[in-house]
Amino acid sequence: QSHPTPEGGAMLLPFLCSRDKRPPGKMVRQAASRGDLRRVMFWLGRGANVDSKGDDGYTALIEVCDTGHLKVAEYLVREAKADMEIKDNLGDTALAWAAYNGHLDIVTLLVEKGKANVESVNHKGRTALGWAARRGFLPVFRYLIEVAGADVDRTFKRDAEKGTWTLRDQYSTTNLDRKMTLWLEEYLRVKSEMKRTAIRRDLEIVWMLHPSIQHALDYC
Repeated sequence: QSHPTPEGGAMLLPFLCSRDKRPPGKMVRQAASRGDLRRVMFWLGRGANVDSKGDDGYTALIEVCDTGHLKVAEYLVREAKADMEIKDNLGDTALAWAAYNGHLDIVTLLVEKGKANVESVNHKGRTALGWAARRGFLPVFRYLIEVAGADVDRTFKRDAEKGTWTLRDQYSTTNLDRKMTLWLEEYLRVKSEMKRTAIRRDLEIVWMLHPSIQHALDYC
């Protein structure tokens, strides 16, 4: 795939880059980490592999999800078609890194434009939702549940007696903070109520056609 080089400094950049003997993949990752879109595009245009990994397993997309440069992330996802499911040496994906750092704009990009897997887990069983919770990023936490449809029960377990939610992964025990707990409880309550309402509405429609099942409404 061809990656166009942006205008502006078009003569100087090839000269500088031609004198750099480091691997092109490494140069792409460094440029992405710094938010240097022009250099990212240049090196990809020279044939660098967008999904090349460093010693830590980071790709250019993981680098940019760590540092938070949205424009570079958009280019890597939409134009360079970077693989979002590649994991680093600890098993974390680009989405996990974006959630870990609270970059809601990049999380949204990965989910809505790239269809990132929100249920992917690292080597210790932590999801992107788990990282958002652990780091206290409520907007990312809410987005992953409300919009991306992350499975709450996959990431958390609830202690009904204590009224707490605890991460299920293999890291040290972590409970949701008060704001997240209150929001999650209310969200699940409303969701359950909406589900019950929908079931009752469907049964009422069926009852209009089959009056004999009226008694089923008493259980909803």
